[in-house]
Amino acid sequence: MLLIGDIHITTKHTHAIIDAIKHYVDSFPEEKNLIFMGDYMYMFSYDRKALAALFDLFLELRKKGKSLYILAGNHDWIGQQFVYAEGKKIADMLPDQGGNILRFITSPEVHTVEGKEILFFPFTKHITPSQEKDSEKINDTLKTLLSSKNNNERLSGEINIILEEYIRKYKQLTIIHHYYIADTKFPGQQAIFDYKDIALSPALLDNENIQLISGHIHMPFAYKNYLCTGSIWYTSPLEQDHHKFLFRWDGETNKITAKQVAINPYIVVALAKDEHLNANKILEHRKSIDENIAKNFSGKRDISLSFSDYTLAQTHLTVLSESISYDELQTHIEPNLLHTVKDVALKRKSHYSGDMSFTLEIAQKNLQESLVDRKIIVKDFIKSRTWEDFDKYRKLLDELNILS
Repeated sequence: MLLIGDIHITTKHTHAIIDAIKHYVDSFPEEKNLIFMGDYMYMFSYDRKALAALFDLFLELRKKGKSLYILAGNHDWIGQQFVYAEGKKIADMLPDQGGNILRFITSPEVHTVEGKEILFFPFTKHITPSQEKDSEKINDTLKTLLSSKNNNERLSGEINIILEEYIRKYKQLTIIHHYYIADTKFPGQQAIFDYKDIALSPALLDNENIQLISGHIHMPFAYKNYLCTGSIWYTSPLEQDHHKFLFRWDGETNKITAKQVAINPYIVVALAKDEHLNANKILEHRKSIDENIAKNFSGKRDISLSFSDYTLAQTHLTVLSESISYDELQTHIEPNLLHTVKDVALKRKSHYSGDMSFTLEIAQKNLQESLVDRKIIVKDFIKSRTWEDFDKYRKLLDELNILS
């Protein structure tokens, strides 16, 4: 089966995104099952034209004999409404086509795919709390969450209880979800999420009877029993110096292969006053990115990565320097390179670590384009400045829906 990470479709890159997915699917004609990991919207904007093009792709792939499992992500809700509510109604009414499935998944469902029991566990803020809970099966952490005054913590408690019920029911289970996992530092990531971000229990990572797969966090990695597919394109300059992949999962051997895709890539190269930048230095830098991203998967022997030699014309280049000015920038870049890359920007290093813009710049280097990631940075910055008054500020920000 093929695993396709967060798409975040937008009109500007619609053709590149759809062509990349088509090409990948066509590369494996024997693969009949396609799993989309969530987040079809571009952040929280509603680009109806781009979404319609993506829906057309779903229909086209089904017509080609594929089964599609389309998981709802956190960006895919407008109020109480799933963005593909109309598409879901159409898909649910489609006549059977030789067993091919086009399934929009907005609530937990179990499907048997290629001999594996897979729980599709989509993101939602619309869980109705269960009135009948077996208190003996609820641990102290979940009890604390259920009694929290924070809406997200209570929701975290509810989704973890639902998840545990499924885990008890099945001896072996793959969980494809769209949530964070609490209190865990993952390879290559700087952020550590908690239950206020709506998260699953870290105890799941040590359960040998389950396998976890998700998108949601935009930089891919593997850790213990968990594979994060990341997103499939670079949505902003904040997503720099890493790679995007599309994944193939062999259900029989449990081996996963990943092929790099390069849509709108950003790289940042540090340059000293006496240094000059040419294509070879860019190539060396990209090799170092390959090595760093490979480390994010180094703990999993059953995952192999392949890297693409994407052209410089696709690349946004940022030069990071303490000493080079805008006027001097062109003299430090080889003329051919200057006209080959997509564009060039200069970012000056700050000497003042207390400045919030510097804090954002450094902290977001490895945080991927998620609104919640930004909220964590804001929260930590406020906490560092307000000390004992933080709870008062947090309450106000929660009421304004800035942190929650």
